[in-house]
Amino acid sequence: MTRPFVAAAALAAVALITRAAEAEHPGAVVDEGQHELSHEPNSNAAAHEKLTRINAWRAGEFAHEPHNRLLLAIAHAMGHVSLERFGNPDFCGLGPLAGLA
Repeated sequence: MTRPFVAAAALAAVALITRAAEAEHPGAVVDEGQHELSHEPNSNAAAHEKLTRINAWRAGEFAHEPHNRLLLAIAHAMGHVSLERFGNPDFCGLGPLAGLA
């Protein structure tokens, strides 16, 4: 694996994590954001329960977005915009994941 690829993948991961922490989680039925809740002390059982709901909701949402589209988006971000699929074409029909940048 080349260093530029590793750096690009790390940057993409940080961008995804940042966006996820700032995002609203309507399916989790939680008013506070994940980032705000993550700063609560471990003894705060209510915050812990809300974080559990957010993480379960997020995992369910991510299950609907095959990782092939994420990898395709990373490839496009690295300048390989001519790629139309990554891995199984059945999981790339909608193209790269949008809104990551």
